[in-house]
Amino acid sequence: MNLKPHPKTPHITIRPATSMDVSHLSPSKMGVCMMFVIKGIVVGISNLYFNVTVSLGRIITSIPQEIQVFSPLSLTPKEIWLVHKATFKEPALIFYSNKILY
Repeated sequence: MNLKPHPKTPHITIRPATSMDVSHLSPSKMGVCMMFVIKGIVVGISNLYFNVTVSLGRIITSIPQEIQVFSPLSLTPKEIWLVHKATFKEPALIFYSNKILY
């Protein structure tokens, strides 16, 4: 299969999956397919589409899919000590238009 990925922006990198990437999948779930690993490089939105060349040079192109890259999850404080039966709830942050709303 000559399946080629085409990311529209440099926000993501994509590569074919190796056997180490899919070792947790059972062969019955994989079937006949091709898997890729996508890694976010920059926070933002990118589009990704694939194309494949079939018989007689005909090119089939997929519908573009939107990929959203978020910043890594970080919890504050990094460490917390709780007494027996105590609870701690992390405050929720909502990100909108590059501003933090509490």
